[in-house]
Amino acid sequence: SAFDPGGPGKAPVTIGGKLFMIGHWLFVVIIAASYTGAIGPYLSDTSSTPFISGVDSLYGGAFSVAVRGPTFDSNVDAPKYLGVHKGGNSNKEVEPSSQWKYLQAVMRSDQAAKFQLVSTQRMESRFKDGTTPLIYSKDTDPCRVSGAVLGAYDLVMCGKDDGADALIADAPSAFYELNRRYNETKDCRLLAAGSQFAPSGFGMGFPKTSPFVDPVSYAVQEAASRARVAELKEEYM
Repeated sequence: SAFDPGGPGKAPVTIGGKLFMIGHWLFVVIIAASYTGAIGPYLSDTSSTPFISGVDSLYGGAFSVAVRGPTFDSNVDAPKYLGVHKGGNSNKEVEPSSQWKYLQAVMRSDQAAKFQLVSTQRMESRFKDGTTPLIYSKDTDPCRVSGAVLGAYDLVMCGKDDGADALIADAPSAFYELNRRYNETKDCRLLAAGSQFAPSGFGMGFPKTSPFVDPVSYAVQEAASRARVAELKEEYM
């Protein structure tokens, strides 16, 4: 054993042997104490480190959230919107997204909720000209493109000073984008946390007299009856 390398029946007899074993035991105790003393604080700090487990983690303002919506001054006496505006690359003319409206509704109904908002113009990024799409891929990293107008996904991924800790998006769009990034690079730096919330339906709009209304409606019903919709949901979500 560590405390008695000689094993049973081989205890030291001479003074020198006893002194050697005492020194050996003391060395082992010091090493063990140093190890536990060093790893103990790390374990306790890791367990107490805050992390995002879902939308509820954003309520108290401990984390910032990127949302497509307008910029505003949250320091004035009567701000146009609720919450703390932490920055972003948006402007006052950007229309509030459904996610923006959801967070505003939550804060109106719950005084304890106070989101830290990072407003973005789009979910996707653009090059410096503001019009050319900047798509994350194995050959292109928006975080390294000078002057890039980052969308919500890349604001979170890049982790820059004006970035955000999390983002909120429509579930199908979010799962598609995260899967696309992983399939493209095999190293997606974003992940979905928590369960879905505030579910709503999707629909396709057609002109009133469009000849495609009935065929598309039939195709959707047929896909649902054959469990194809469930298969697609399982594959992409």
